[in-house]
Amino acid sequence: MATDQWVEKKKIPIPKEIQENFPNPWVQQILVRNNVFDLEAAQRFVNPSLYIPTPSSELPDLDGAAQRLLEAIANQELIGIWGDFDVDGQTATTVLYEGLLNLGANVIYYIPVRSKESHGIKLSSLKEFLKKGISILLTCDTGISEHESIEYANHQGVDVLITDHHSLPEILPDAMAKVNPQRLPEAHPLRTLSGVGVTYKLIERLYQFSGKNDDCVASLDLVALGTVADVAILTGENRYLVQMGLQLLQNPARIGLQEIYKNRKLQNGQITETHIGFYLAPLLNALGRLSDANPVVEFLTTNDLQIAKVFAAQLENINERRKLITEQITESILSKFEQNKELQNEPAIIMHHPDWEAGVLGIVANRLVEIYQKPTILLTGNDDTGYFGSARSIENLNIIQAIQENAVFLKHFGGHAMAAGLSLEPDKLASFQAGFNKTVLNTVGETIFQKELQIDGFINFDLITMDFVRELEKLAPFGPGNPAPLFASKDVILEKIRKMGRKSEHLKITAVDALENIQELIWWRASQEDLPDEKMDIAYHLHSSNYQGKPSVQVEILAIKPTETTLAEIYTKNEALEVIDYRNDSPGNQEWLEKYNDILWYQEGLKKDFSPAHNRLNLHPANTLIIFTIPPNLTELQKVYITVRPKHLVLFGHPPLEKSLNLLIKTIAGMLNHVIKNRNGLFQPFEIAVAIGQRKTTVETVCRYLRAIGQITLLEHPDTQWLVKHGGEKDAIKAELYQQNIDFLYRETHAFYNWFKEVDLDKLQKSMFDF
Repeated sequence: MATDQWVEKKKIPIPKEIQENFPNPWVQQILVRNNVFDLEAAQRFVNPSLYIPTPSSELPDLDGAAQRLLEAIANQELIGIWGDFDVDGQTATTVLYEGLLNLGANVIYYIPVRSKESHGIKLSSLKEFLKKGISILLTCDTGISEHESIEYANHQGVDVLITDHHSLPEILPDAMAKVNPQRLPEAHPLRTLSGVGVTYKLIERLYQFSGKNDDCVASLDLVALGTVADVAILTGENRYLVQMGLQLLQNPARIGLQEIYKNRKLQNGQITETHIGFYLAPLLNALGRLSDANPVVEFLTTNDLQIAKVFAAQLENINERRKLITEQITESILSKFEQNKELQNEPAIIMHHPDWEAGVLGIVANRLVEIYQKPTILLTGNDDTGYFGSARSIENLNIIQAIQENAVFLKHFGGHAMAAGLSLEPDKLASFQAGFNKTVLNTVGETIFQKELQIDGFINFDLITMDFVRELEKLAPFGPGNPAPLFASKDVILEKIRKMGRKSEHLKITAVDALENIQELIWWRASQEDLPDEKMDIAYHLHSSNYQGKPSVQVEILAIKPTETTLAEIYTKNEALEVIDYRNDSPGNQEWLEKYNDILWYQEGLKKDFSPAHNRLNLHPANTLIIFTIPPNLTELQKVYITVRPKHLVLFGHPPLEKSLNLLIKTIAGMLNHVIKNRNGLFQPFEIAVAIGQRKTTVETVCRYLRAIGQITLLEHPDTQWLVKHGGEKDAIKAELYQQNIDFLYRETHAFYNWFKEVDLDKLQKSMFDF
């Protein structure tokens, strides 16, 4: 539950012609914040057909690169495309390959395999690629920092044409063409092009020289996909390209995308930048993160339905694996931060673990940036391989510049303002960490520690209508440079909360505002099992939806916080709280209980030492809270405390179960047997979690493991109960993944037990109250 500072955006004066033609005041404000102050500019902003595209020739070296490629096509020289494995690189490779093929080129491509090569042009892989006899090395979404490899290609008599969009090194490589929008002035409309945007401009120019002109627009679907996936700034040329590409994505011609739509249950005619960011991009990114992305080019260009079907199914499986690994690493890091609040005092998050999967570190870093509002660098590797990983930034810090200031400690780095990759020797980590933290402090200052939510306006629920939302969506696509409107409502009561999603990871909430208007809201990836029964302030985005053909407004929660009155009451009680510490010195009897009244005894697990004992299912306010067994993590501990609101807090240090992973699995399996025999197989994972004092995630993962080893059949229902039966089909790959996740969750829970018992009482209290 967020308690960050919420700041309402200042209103900007609106020109008269904007007011007359766009009567919605929120639309007016968004337009002027995008520097749209006259009617002609506003019409171009809303309608891409009125926008005048910037000539491709304004990109430095682009015409020279185009002429060399036309010469190669005429002479049937072999052109070798060197791509990158993220979605921007995948789509850039495909745009070049498809475009050159259509011009009659003799062309091949190669996308590095992340687990072996990482980003860039690894010299050993380049040597193998050059053996195929290419005359031209054409890079996309990479190359601008690859001096050694480009020099080698030059010595082999290969002409190097770089197309890239990443930040420029101090000295540019010696390539025949260096097509990079970063070479343009800051305000140039092409300056913020993504990697696929640069390649599209090159193909556009080739088609112009070949007399085909607008034939290249068929690639704009891939341009939109790669641009949104790369979180490029959606202003100027990028905005126009994404608008045009989204039109093609409404009813995709590529059968590969058609199969993804079927698997993801995406409806033609309803695709927005949100669908790219949350459905399409993660699926394709998972391939590049955990496997070999080269087949994606065939997938995006094939006319073979069987190839498309098989590969689309493979993408889903890889993406499930990506989700599991990402969750594991994220929870591991969050657990460390829960137990050591001092880590949060550093200007940046820089962490290393040799067993982390490199391919998902960028995703995890993004999540940590969202939570802590600090630039984040996550590294993996060992003494033999060196350390390498991903960096993500906050809006007011150019992370590639901050990394560049500490380049003396690094082997290699590259990227742009918001994301980067880097590598270094293990013995340089401490020096790099100190230098990078200093750079961040000097650049951003102490403001980095304060996260702000920029609220477009505080409104009541009665303003939320389909007409209102559709007016706002005329200003889409939203993203960096044109953020989606963020509204908030104060003094809201959460009347009904239920879980949804395949893993019950989301919440559907029915809420009532201060004027008694009722509204349904969705909270994706909600971290809370329960929310306090108090008035809350809610910040949210608005979207139109057409689920099952029925138009509706979808209200998506971004943050919830207690109202100022609620927080004041909580902090007042915290200051007067009496804490009795029996964590490591339990009294021999229960005589100490006699001095307390209105007791709530919290104890989970199969053993009961007091009656009545309470658990997470039946908490209520009480004067005295006795925590007899340790909750499974700090978040659950905080929920217990905030729900009971005691004047006296008594702490013990007993784990709810004996320390044995096998015993945990057997206990859950035994409870499922009981459910099958006595409850027709119906159960809720959280009930079992409460009974044995574990996280719900742990119980769910054990259930899925038992299904994967063929012990049970499991039907997961996100909104009601799960159904379990004896026997099932084995899946060895998933069983191994779930076993790894169980091991991780078990270790993390017991690490929290140890921390709870050993941490200084003052630090424990501060952690409990820091919600």
